[in-house]
Amino acid sequence: PESETTEELEDLFTVRPRAGVDWSPDATWQVAYRSTLTDPNETGAWLQQGSVSEPDTLLANETTSEGWLIQTSERIARETRVYFWSPDVFEGDVAIQFDFRPEQDSGLALLVAQAGGLQREDFIADHPPRTSGAMTTIISSNVRNYHWEFFRKAVDVRADLGTQVLVKNPWQRPLGMVTREPLEVGQWHRLLFVQEGDRIRCAIDGQWLLDVHDDPWVNAGPVFSHGRIGLRLMYQTRMRFRDLTVWSRFPVPLGTRESPHRVSD
Repeated sequence: PESETTEELEDLFTVRPRAGVDWSPDATWQVAYRSTLTDPNETGAWLQQGSVSEPDTLLANETTSEGWLIQTSERIARETRVYFWSPDVFEGDVAIQFDFRPEQDSGLALLVAQAGGLQREDFIADHPPRTSGAMTTIISSNVRNYHWEFFRKAVDVRADLGTQVLVKNPWQRPLGMVTREPLEVGQWHRLLFVQEGDRIRCAIDGQWLLDVHDDPWVNAGPVFSHGRIGLRLMYQTRMRFRDLTVWSRFPVPLGTRESPHRVSD
């Protein structure tokens, strides 16, 4: 019906009140990785992919007492984008929290979670080295992952809205989209990504923005439960990060979840 379509469109493209975050790690969660991102020895352990050759090198990659500052080139080109991959691989359900501060009113930043090869192998240690910062790594190059675009002010995105997109790859399957107020530049924001089995929730500044289920029965792979996390910045992005914590827990055994059809890899 037309009314349902209108409701769906308004939910996607207008700012609406959202539920407050009601999650905190209980005894089943363990801290798997923690860093203030103020120690260059820790940030230096993250693997940089892309923006390594002239004229597309990073304008900033600095670790200071305020956090980790990354700035990509102002030039719009295939290689003016960069990934930073976590030094560790995580197993099971995952929750990721960090603070970020956009320092210019342009660009695009996304979080990658559960990034691994098609057979659960480590796509960094077990695949040939990847050097391109292009999007192809996560959407078409045999790397399974979820990616959440949490800051979107690129040239092809409306700047007056704070749109959020969550996608399952390499199938490029949309899991969710929502609109919030544009994120303030020069202000710290807290991001929280929580995956519990097939349920994925995404929050910024204490407000749930996305709450979706990954259906493993639609020819887009199983629910992911193994891999690295990554940060990806497009051209014209200057952003600082601090206080990163990753929690993990082993998934609930199959057959004990709400739905008998939910499966995990």
